[in-house]
Amino acid sequence: MTSPPPESARQPLVRAPAIVLVSLALLVLIHLATLLLSLDAYNALIDDYGFVPAHVLTMGASAATTLWVLATFVTYAFLHANFTHLAVNGLSFLIFATVVARRIGSARFVVFSLVTAVVAALAHLATNWGDATAVIGASGAISGYMGGAARFMFLDPRSSQPAGRPLLPLSSRPVAMFALVWTVANVGFGATGFSPDGSSDLTAWQAHLGGFFSGLLLFPLFDQRRYWLG
Repeated sequence: MTSPPPESARQPLVRAPAIVLVSLALLVLIHLATLLLSLDAYNALIDDYGFVPAHVLTMGASAATTLWVLATFVTYAFLHANFTHLAVNGLSFLIFATVVARRIGSARFVVFSLVTAVVAALAHLATNWGDATAVIGASGAISGYMGGAARFMFLDPRSSQPAGRPLLPLSSRPVAMFALVWTVANVGFGATGFSPDGSSDLTAWQAHLGGFFSGLLLFPLFDQRRYWLG
């Protein structure tokens, strides 16, 4: 007699955890609120709360300035350039945030989201030091969900496993291939200037890679019950 498939494999996508639906609604509401702003006010908002590498150079000027810059390591993820940007990120968020939140629970999901968003910003900072262009969008954290999901989404739900839910090691072929494809695709975005959401803005591919690999490597720390296969 074989064990039933994991819970995450049995639940339909439309039954996303409340934390995912609330987070997605927040992204939509924030974007709708930005539509009420004048162009100057919108640009000021993006400059103030998007992630701008050049702003890091102002840290230490005062406690308020330092706190403001540190906050932008997270606030940038709540802003989107247009409805297409929001729609692409929103759909990706719904898919990958759902499977991750189902597995690790709401509290861990929130912390995991913050960590991957911050690491994504750090990756962008490291490769764009001093740049005055703001980066916005939830794709860094979403890439983190993709990295985390890679540790378990390739498991066969029909196979018999012990009661604890397994994780695939980094050395497993599906995990390694997924990471390779994601890396090549994002380097390609950076080299060609192609943007998946169709915008004229350059894709923050370094942030995508930072978020993805932080999720890939750190996910076991957030998993509620884990062991490794292979």
